Amino acid sequence: MLLETDDEERATEILGALAKAKQISFERWDLSVGEGVSQALAALLGRLSESNPGLVMGLDLERAISDPAFARRLRKASQRGGILVIVGEHLRPARSLLPYLRIVPLPAEPIADTDRRVKRLLSERGWKPTGDPRLFERRLRELVRLLHGLNIAALARTVARCVRSAPELGPEALRIARAARRQQIRSLPFLHVLDDPPGRETLGGLDALKSWMATRRHAAELASAGKPVPSPRGMLLVGVPGCGKSLAAGVSASVLGGPLLRLDFGALR
Repeated sequence: MLLETDDEERATEILGALAKAKQISFERWDLSVGEGVSQALAALLGRLSESNPGLVMGLDLERAISDPAFARRLRKASQRGGILVIVGEHLRPARSLLPYLRIVPLPAEPIADTDRRVKRLLSERGWKPTGDPRLFERRLRELVRLLHGLNIAALARTVARCVRSAPELGPEALRIARAARRQQIRSLPFLHVLDDPPGRETLGGLDALKSWMATRRHAAELASAGKPVPSPRGMLLVGVPGCGKSLAAGVSASVLGGPLLRLDFGALR
């Protein structure tokens, strides 16, 4: 199986829990460290050729699985009954492997899981709320909403920085979280972050749109608090050039408190 994600730590968590539930062994093979690549690939193939190797997670195999010769050896080695899950981004296996593979994109974790993860990280770093508990609860919900979608490594770094630089979890913590989100998004070649989206006051008229945006903002706050609120379905803006479609999109990002992104369809593969 190919598991498409940039979050290796979360993939390790999920696959380790799966192996434990199935009562089989679990191994993580990282081809980017240790001995040379050729020796590491040979050792991996040897492990897969053993009887009942369990569940094996392979990292940094993107280049290897695109090689038809290695793909043929991998297919032969995997016939002993073991399970190989190759984790990475932009995985392009050799065509001879495709009939034997299942490609699964790893979805983002539910925001409730991010909430628990953030609270655990705060506790591990000795953070304790002070002052008005209701104020801290609101600040924490907003912080979780901004951190949702970060990979585990980036999430841990960002929480640690918030505890060190903004323990009150106020505006500075939110600025740190937004910066972390922008940094992760900028690593994607097909997405571009547009900084400083226009505020609501720059959009004239369109009262129904403004009302919808305010409702969605409230729904997002409820969702980050663990309430059963459905995700927004988005909207389609249609109109002649110059009627304010781009401005409305920018105002939506400002009101909803999220980044304004532009998708470059030409960079999609």
